[in-house]
Amino acid sequence: MPDSLAQPNTAPRWQQGDLVELTIDDLSNSGDGVGRVEGRVVFVPDTAVGDRLIARLVRVKPQFAQGKLHELLEPSGDRIRPACIVADKCGGCQWQHLDYAAQLAAKQNLVAQDLER
Repeated sequence: MPDSLAQPNTAPRWQQGDLVELTIDDLSNSGDGVGRVEGRVVFVPDTAVGDRLIARLVRVKPQFAQGKLHELLEPSGDRIRPACIVADKCGGCQWQHLDYAAQLAAKQNLVAQDLER
């Protein structure tokens, strides 16, 4: 069965396994990339702010979805090769794919957002 690529206004309901194209515009407290498609938030681990990608949806809720990186269309300038050779399998180093300055900026932004609440 061919993969489907959900498009705005043509796929009103997402399903697990759908492919969506998005740009990551923020990072969550857990380090997942945050993008928006059709007004809904999509969380994608192992992504960086500025990444343009296709994600496969692994969990779908009415207001948000969780995806897995399927294809990196355009990498962020902050993306680097992780120093740890098992970073993509281990899951213990959510920030290693970001250069150090981007890691610090993201963490500072998260603290500032928490203090504003």
